[in-house]
Amino acid sequence: MEPIAAIFIAHGLIFGGFCGFVAGEKNRDQFGWGVLGFFFGIVALISLVAVPSLQVKPESATEGSGSDQLTGSDEGNVAAEPKSVGYITDDGKRWVCSCGASNGYKPDKPIQNCINCRTNRDHALAV
Repeated sequence: MEPIAAIFIAHGLIFGGFCGFVAGEKNRDQFGWGVLGFFFGIVALISLVAVPSLQVKPESATEGSGSDQLTGSDEGNVAAEPKSVGYITDDGKRWVCSCGASNGYKPDKPIQNCINCRTNRDHALAV
């Protein structure tokens, strides 16, 4: 085997394996991203880092679909689901959104959104 061919194959295997690993961490197709990493190397890796992670919704939120549903982490479909009431913690330093995320509480800051679902603090605490 030519030395240059061995270098290209090693390059493809390294980037393919790493892209597959990163894709798995982001709940994306490991095999597909691995193939893209094999052929396109650093370009596929940069593209994979740029796309958002997919989050698995719990069974109770899918309303009878019977399977896990994947959604993009930066989609704005939060208002479609009914929310429970958010609250301020006992120490007064954090507030918990209705989605369950814990956020820093700064009463003097006029606009503050949840780090997870981007719901406005005042709306989450008033619901």
